[in-house]
Amino acid sequence: MRICLANVRYSPNLGDGLIAECLMYAIETAMPSASIDTIDLAGRVGHAAEYGKNRRLYLKVMKSLPKPLRLAAVCGALLPSLALRLGPGWAARLRNADILIIGGGQIFADSDLNFPLKLSTVLRQAHATGTPVAIHSVGVSADWSTIGRHLLRSALTKAELVYASVRDGSSAAHMSRLFLEGSSVQIRQVRDPGLLASRVYPPRPASEPPDAGCREIGINISHPDVLGYHSDRGNKIDPEAMACLYLETAEKIHKLGLKPVLFTNGSPEDHGFMTALADRLIQGSLTAENFRVVPRPTTPSELIETISSFHGVIAHRLHANIAAYSFRIPHVGLPWDRKVDSFFASVGREAFMIPVNGVTSDIVVSTLAAALEAGIDPGTHHAVLNETAESIRGLLQAVQAHRAKDRERTLILKSI
Repeated sequence: MRICLANVRYSPNLGDGLIAECLMYAIETAMPSASIDTIDLAGRVGHAAEYGKNRRLYLKVMKSLPKPLRLAAVCGALLPSLALRLGPGWAARLRNADILIIGGGQIFADSDLNFPLKLSTVLRQAHATGTPVAIHSVGVSADWSTIGRHLLRSALTKAELVYASVRDGSSAAHMSRLFLEGSSVQIRQVRDPGLLASRVYPPRPASEPPDAGCREIGINISHPDVLGYHSDRGNKIDPEAMACLYLETAEKIHKLGLKPVLFTNGSPEDHGFMTALADRLIQGSLTAENFRVVPRPTTPSELIETISSFHGVIAHRLHANIAAYSFRIPHVGLPWDRKVDSFFASVGREAFMIPVNGVTSDIVVSTLAAALEAGIDPGTHHAVLNETAESIRGLLQAVQAHRAKDRERTLILKSI
C-alpha cells in the first residue's frame, strides 16, 4: 500500500516529529510492504536549524495586531504559497498514493487560520486526485473562527473520509460537533503515537555520577509567549512569573541533592528563553557545576536521547511528558493546555499533573518527589503502549477494508 502522511514532521518543535516518526514506525511494523511518503503541512523538507528562527518575532508581532489584521497577515503569507507551490506539489504526490493519512498532533486547531488553510488545501487535493482520507490520533481544539471552521468542514465533507480517530475525549466531542456531525464515519478515541518512543529509539543510559544521590532531573523549558498563543485556556502567561517558577524549581531540586538539567523540545524561542534562564541561575544561587544546560536538539532522536537519560522530568510540553512516560521515567506536568491534563488522566497520573491554580515551585518539587517515589506501574505502561500500537493496526485494517470494498465495486461496475 502506498501511504501519504500529512502532519508537521519537520516542525522545530520536535514533539511533532516524534509523533510522525513513531506513527511511521508502527505502520512499517504492522505492514512491512507499505511505502510511506510524508507531506509536511508547512512545506518543510527536513530538520533544519533555521526553521522557526524568526518565530519569536512573529509571535510578538501577531500579539500586537487586532484579529482582523492577524488573519489578513496569515492569509497574505500562506495563500500564494499554498496555491502556487505547495498545493500542486501535494497533488502530484497524492496521485501516487492509495491513502492520505492526516495525523497526529494538535493540528485540528485554528490559530489565525494557520492549520485550517493548510488542512483544507491538502484535503481538496486529495478530493481532486481521488485519494481516500484517514485521520489518526489528532487533537481538536474547541475554539474556531467562522472562516476556519467553514474551510475545514467544507473540505472534509467533499473528501472520501474512511476513518477518523482523535487522542482524547474533548477532541472527540469537538470533532463531532464542529466537523463530522451527521457523518457515517465513527470517531474513535485512540492513544498518541508518541507513546511508542521507547520502542522506536534506543534509550540512553541514565546518568549515574559518582555521587549516586545527584540524579538528573530534566526541566523542560517553554517560552511563555508560545504557550500563551496556543493555550486553550485563553489566559495570559506572565513571562517573569514563569521564569521565576523555573528558577525556583531548579534551585529547590538542587537543594534536594538532585541535579537540575534545562532542556527544550527544540523550538528556537524556547532555547532563547532557556539561555536567559541559565544566565540568571549562575547569577543567583547556583554555580555552573550545580546544573546543566542541554544544547538545542535538532531531530526527534536527539530529543529522546536527552529525555531517556533523566531520572525525572518536569514539563509543560505534552510530548516531553509522553516521551518520559514511554521510557517509564517519572514526570510532572505543568498546566497550560487541557491536552496535557487529558494525557495525564488517560494514563492514570492525575496526581502528578499540577492544577492550574496551584503552580508554585514548592508544589512542583513536592509533586516530583512523590512521582519519583511512586514510579510508573509496569503493567499499566505495557498495556498503554500495546493499545497505541494496536490502534494503528486498526487504522490500517480500516483502510484495507475500504480498499477491498472499492475494488469490489469497481469489478461489479465493469461486469455490468
